[in-house]
Amino acid sequence: MFWGSFFGRQKGPCLIWEKEWGHITAASYCERIVPLIESAVFREPGLDVMQDNAPPHKSRQTMREFERRNISLMEWPPYSPDLNPIETLWSYMKAYMERLYPALDQGGQRSQGHLRQIVNEAWDLGFNGDDLEKLIDSMPRRIRAVYEAEGGYVNY
Repeated sequence: MFWGSFFGRQKGPCLIWEKEWGHITAASYCERIVPLIESAVFREPGLDVMQDNAPPHKSRQTMREFERRNISLMEWPPYSPDLNPIETLWSYMKAYMERLYPALDQGGQRSQGHLRQIVNEAWDLGFNGDDLEKLIDSMPRRIRAVYEAEGGYVNY
């Protein structure tokens, strides 16, 4: 699993979740991801954090940890991936990997180290600050589309 973040035109911290860490739980999220979020918030005072509503993100333990670290969260509707701009970045990364490494999509074997390199490369090169700015600028249109679809699916 890959976790990444951005704010404005800047890519924030990212992390590849190691197999030996097991499944992501509230405790492991607080241990491994929340400190990365805190570091970004520390560098950008006033930053509000947006995350999806995955159970480890929204657990009581995680909410207490955010409060303890003075991390402010945006309210976010459940089941709203079409409103989450990070989902578009995952698509950019996937397209980058498919374009440069087509054998991956065809079951091509890669070592874990090589896969890690490819994913990090896709994060570094698969999109840029202009792409991030366009995503942020698209938010009013996304919200309007969801509103007009009465909360239903929209193509973002």
